[in-house]
Amino acid sequence: MSKLIIELSYSLVASKRDMNKITQFEDLSNDLLLEIFDYFHAFDLFEAFSSMNNRISLILSYTRLHIVLSKLHSQREFDLLSSHLIHHAHQVVSISLQDELRNLSSIISLLFTLHTFENLQSCTFYSIHPLTPLENVMKKFASLNHLVSFRIFQSNNMPLSNVNKSYLSETFLAHRSSKLRSIELSFRYYYPKLISDIRLNSTLTSLRIVFHGSMFACSIDSILPILRHYCALRVLRISISSNNNSYAPATMIPTFLTTYEVNPPISFSITTFDLSIGTCFYFRSLRLILSCMPNLRRFIITIIVLTSTNSFCKNVFNGHLWQQLLSNSAPHLDVFEIFVMIKYANTKPNFDSLVNSFDYFARKFDDWHVAIHQSRRNYNTQKQQLSLHGFRYSKQVRHCHTSTTRIVLGTLTLHESVIKQAEHHLFYSNCKDLCVSIPIDIKIRNNLPPYQLFKNIDRLTIEINSPMRACWIKILNLLRICYNFDRIDQKERAEKITSLVDLTNITKLSIQSNDSTSQSYFITEIFLATSHVIQLKISHSLIFSSMLYHNSSLIPFFTQLQSLYLQSEYGRFPLKYASKLVQRFPSIIHLELEVYSIGLLKSFLSILLDGLPRLAHLKIHFYQSSLIAKGRHSINDILERWCHLRSSIAETHDTFTIRIIGQLMNIYLSGCAICANTKNFI
Repeated sequence: MSKLIIELSYSLVASKRDMNKITQFEDLSNDLLLEIFDYFHAFDLFEAFSSMNNRISLILSYTRLHIVLSKLHSQREFDLLSSHLIHHAHQVVSISLQDELRNLSSIISLLFTLHTFENLQSCTFYSIHPLTPLENVMKKFASLNHLVSFRIFQSNNMPLSNVNKSYLSETFLAHRSSKLRSIELSFRYYYPKLISDIRLNSTLTSLRIVFHGSMFACSIDSILPILRHYCALRVLRISISSNNNSYAPATMIPTFLTTYEVNPPISFSITTFDLSIGTCFYFRSLRLILSCMPNLRRFIITIIVLTSTNSFCKNVFNGHLWQQLLSNSAPHLDVFEIFVMIKYANTKPNFDSLVNSFDYFARKFDDWHVAIHQSRRNYNTQKQQLSLHGFRYSKQVRHCHTSTTRIVLGTLTLHESVIKQAEHHLFYSNCKDLCVSIPIDIKIRNNLPPYQLFKNIDRLTIEINSPMRACWIKILNLLRICYNFDRIDQKERAEKITSLVDLTNITKLSIQSNDSTSQSYFITEIFLATSHVIQLKISHSLIFSSMLYHNSSLIPFFTQLQSLYLQSEYGRFPLKYASKLVQRFPSIIHLELEVYSIGLLKSFLSILLDGLPRLAHLKIHFYQSSLIAKGRHSINDILERWCHLRSSIAETHDTFTIRIIGQLMNIYLSGCAICANTKNFI
């Protein structure tokens, strides 16, 4: 017994001694280091460990590499990464690229020209530059036999050329790799060769395509060839929009549609169908498409149109029609979600009757909820915006709503089925971008719901619409005539906003106002309620007004801001604001200005660079009234004015870059996290 006690005591002492021992990095096993390195981006991995010792270099030669490049990176960092890829390109298994770095464009073409990634499995491209050549890149992709997933996200603000769209679509939609499972082509195109030129694919299981073009080239019927060509699909996500001004439904040539009705392309494998439509359509076509998916379990449909015919409006808001469609064509449906928005409706339907028409789904699903919202979309129009949302609130599947939701405060009315108060916000659960127009000449009615409808808003724009014309407001301000509305009215507006929107989740805030003085109290209340805002867009005359700038309670709000876009009337930005800016906004990383003259920029920037230690990116907009636009200064003249300034910047920022594109000047002092995190929407 005593021997056992002695052995246990010795074991405890030894264990305690081991716990106090500090484990060195080199003590880790090769297998553990290999697993740890798999979590690093390739550039960070090479920068930190490439020159450590032979053992680490050997482990690096077996590590799976993940390339991630964005506007956080510079040409120097790209060159460093590329130099290591000469001997390690075969280890790359995933690539995620923004096509433009801080000081280098067309990264995608350059990287794939320099290297061949024969073992690439996953690839994602963001915002391909319109002039980036992709022909040679696509030739390399055509020979990649290990590719499993490819995605591209292209902003509408940076459209691809038709040549590049053709290269991308033909390469990936006809790719012959037996391992390719998922394709996501999030750019607008009409895919002319989908109907006849693409061979049968029996491996692709997930596909997302955005159709955009004329109503006759891009209609809901464009889905039918996909079902015929891709027989192994399980998940299909389609977006369809039209560039036509007509709002009548379009369809394929009748004989062509009849051909599909006689010989429908049945797809037994599809279980999830996500359809987003930006144009009118015939239910005949939708019925045919759904009948081709006999094992469909999840159907999410989003319909957002500018305006419509009365018959189309009645059809899409008619629950009985949806009941007939789905009960016959999708009998195994477990998840059905519908979101319909008509931005400028011409009809005034019976809302209670429309809500009741969806009773079939309430009987079929215990957790079904449907609601119809009506509001004015803009301050200057009386036309109403209609929105219908029907869904099962116990399911996490939600429609993809990426466009901005607009409402006029005080005009929102709701008609809905019975639901628990805790679930009301699910109506707009996927709405991240909201614009609220506030007419200060209209008394807000007490018709808002007793709960916050918008709980997941990330970006909020507040438009303050004054009944007075901007010129009269300026005259009154110059004469120092008080034009402050009653503070009680301003407080009421702020309370209406907070009762409608959960302001604590907002990270991006924009204040648009043609009156810089009358609503300062209202704006103060909004600032105090938005505790997580890091990006602000506002006029400089408003943010530097005494009511806001000298309000000590707003100092925490100003201090937390990381991105500031200061709008100015006619591009005039007084030099006196530079010192005020550095005093109140010490955490700014990303700063955007609208200016008229380049004469004061040197003095202005000297103040900013000395006073904003975290500044990474300065973006200066020169508008049509600017000296650049009038042709009085060429780019070389501008850069010549910057010679002394460039020298002073170089003393503290050895990697700064100045780029001028059109009427936009970018100064990068380091990688900008704000730009790198910018999302791209279709």
